[in-house]
Amino acid sequence: MNQLKLLTTLLLICLQFGESQAQTPTIPDVEKIYLHTDRDQYAVGEDLWYKAYTTYAYTNALFDHSRVLYVELISPASEVVVRNVTHMQLGLGHGDMALLDTLGIEAGTYQLRAYTNWSRNFGQDYFFTKEIDIVDVREEVEVATNTTDNFLYDMELFPEGGSLVAGVASQVAFKATYANGKPCKVSGIVKTLEGEQVAEITTLHAGMGSFVLTPEAGKVYIAQVTDQHGNQQEWKLPEALPTGYTMSVMQHKGKHIVSIKTNAETLAANPGQLMAMSCTSRGITYVEGQQPLSTINHSFILPSSDLPEGIAFLTLRDADGRPHAERLIYVAKEHDVSLVVRTDQQTYATREKVQLNVELKTNGGTPAVGSFSLSVTDANIPGTVDVHEMNIASYFFLQSEIKGSVYNPGSYFDPENEQRLQQMDLLLLTQGWRDFLWKKLPTLPELPAYDLERDLQISGRLKRLIGNSPIPDTKINMLLTNKGKSLTIDETTDENGRFVFDDVMFKGNATLLLTNQDKYNRAKGHLSIDSMYAPSPKPQYRLIDQNYGSTEVEGFQEAVMKKHIEFQVPLEANTMLLEDLVVRGSKFNEEVNDGNESIYGTPDFAFEVTDKERRFSNIFIFLQFVVPGLTTTGKSVSFARGKPLILLDGAQVDMEVLATLLPTDIDRVETISNSAGGAVFGSQAANGVLALYTREGYTGDQSIARHSVSTQLRGYYDARVFYAPKYDTIAQTTEPDIRNTIYWNPYIQPDTTGQVTVSYYNSDVAAPVNVVLEGITNTGVPLVSRVQYEVNAVEGQ
Repeated sequence: MNQLKLLTTLLLICLQFGESQAQTPTIPDVEKIYLHTDRDQYAVGEDLWYKAYTTYAYTNALFDHSRVLYVELISPASEVVVRNVTHMQLGLGHGDMALLDTLGIEAGTYQLRAYTNWSRNFGQDYFFTKEIDIVDVREEVEVATNTTDNFLYDMELFPEGGSLVAGVASQVAFKATYANGKPCKVSGIVKTLEGEQVAEITTLHAGMGSFVLTPEAGKVYIAQVTDQHGNQQEWKLPEALPTGYTMSVMQHKGKHIVSIKTNAETLAANPGQLMAMSCTSRGITYVEGQQPLSTINHSFILPSSDLPEGIAFLTLRDADGRPHAERLIYVAKEHDVSLVVRTDQQTYATREKVQLNVELKTNGGTPAVGSFSLSVTDANIPGTVDVHEMNIASYFFLQSEIKGSVYNPGSYFDPENEQRLQQMDLLLLTQGWRDFLWKKLPTLPELPAYDLERDLQISGRLKRLIGNSPIPDTKINMLLTNKGKSLTIDETTDENGRFVFDDVMFKGNATLLLTNQDKYNRAKGHLSIDSMYAPSPKPQYRLIDQNYGSTEVEGFQEAVMKKHIEFQVPLEANTMLLEDLVVRGSKFNEEVNDGNESIYGTPDFAFEVTDKERRFSNIFIFLQFVVPGLTTTGKSVSFARGKPLILLDGAQVDMEVLATLLPTDIDRVETISNSAGGAVFGSQAANGVLALYTREGYTGDQSIARHSVSTQLRGYYDARVFYAPKYDTIAQTTEPDIRNTIYWNPYIQPDTTGQVTVSYYNSDVAAPVNVVLEGITNTGVPLVSRVQYEVNAVEGQ
């Protein structure tokens, strides 16, 4: 459902800019995806836990649109090493990944990527991505040579609005970074080519700052700066235009004052030039108007009360629609809802029970509704939750809307950071000047290349053996068996021989049997199925900032190793933590069975073929020898009641196909003589079933007629439950408990009173503990709440 009705009415400004009618655009259903993970750094053998949120891009409200979410782990070599298919319900889902070396997980910086099939219509810029570091504690981390050791840095200069104009005072922002993307602190001057100083340069935040310059026509200006290591470099500023317009924005008491400036030469050449101003947020125009300019300085207050929170895009155009200046601003809003998490104590003992009280209420004290995820981690471990790292607020309001990596994005949403809005403005003056994801409203083709996936789908085609023409109006019977339960559905092929079973819901592995039946109850043609999932898009992952080998990663490894040494836990990747020593119900990402498995339950007879039986000269002599009650006549086999239904690796084949097999091809033989076992195949199995399973590596004749399909399918990822010991209900284990993630809960949902209580037990590690709760309200407000407490060692331990 298009949620245009949730958007505010387009606002027309009537101030000194004349009123102009805005056209309501067609708004596509664009999804924003966010993953909250328990940490950002892991050791090989640990588990990564995530909570997935899908929202409507224009309001950030939870969006029940796509229900199939692909979550992938991409290696430093840009290869997908793990892929989870996560089931989304009402915009929420969760899952986990076991970072096992047996799955090919090695040390390095990886990318976590999440997307829906629908989001692929808008390009990979609309995918969620996040970098995580994985360390092998059994190996020494080789700290990469820091590029700052060579003092190589770059500085970019960005005139506010886009261009410098001769004689017009303009703010020029700058951003200085080292080759590894980290910010560089610089200071210096701006001078003319003749050496006259006209401005000073000082870094204000994360390598960024600004200065004011009134350029003269024809003059060249040089920025001469020195970094904190004393390395001096020079950069040439953009040349000032002889005529043109600039646009500047100043924040004052929560208001945005917009100034449009020009020079006398421009006014003389374009008297009464009609200029149009628009303000766009996430591709939607909320404010627009036009006004003839007759003075060199024209200012007004931007009416931002009806603008949504987040980045907005100001554009100044002339009467012909040509853009003259652009500026990004951040519209901050006071939220009428707060999220608070509190501990019942300030300090605890090791293995002591912790009780968290969560409260979600409006400023007036009314209970609010939302869904949140909780991560509790050892604060002494680098890469646990940092107030400056990505969080759900920084992602929805900043990182999802601006291209490129943002350094310490969480700092712009930290309420303790009193300078955060000024620092945000610097970021938008620099990084936002270069590119902006939502410059235009995303467009959806009339025929989308990628379908909306509301649930899993099993589809395929039935075609004739000769000519491959479709077979229409034929019944397709589906039997899906999953976790001891069976689902039976019938569909009919269309004029193209196609069939589709929609809205199939199952988790983990399932057995699928498809058979076809015409009006005479006969099976015919060649039955095939499509892949349930679209192939993974080629990763665009390229490590610009290679984290692995940094001092931060080295610190993570040292902290983990210190715990292992202190508690005498072996440094084995797959048995390093208490949670991995406990036998759990399912193994992550278990490989799908190759199909050599009975789909009808327990057979009457089963025979595992050895090399002794494979010495027979042909398949018929072989079968008569190994299968009791089976007789052969020439190139035909039968039971007492008549010719059986023949299955080859689960697919129905003819007697002629049986004759092409060799005893050396066969791995196992099964038979069914009772009607109950063969009932899934209908009347075709009235005389019994002869099932043969081939050896690994068998390719066979690809032109074999397959009237049925039997295979193993993997449905939604069957997410595990986070294991945390309960020391008051189980025997006091002597095994050391050195969990890095102490507790994880993907579903923290306050009740009708706006409150919920959660409890868990500390580990054996005496250290500070970080508690982070983040999520989103039903009105689309992303919230983060943090608290920290101390764990002290128990005397005598």
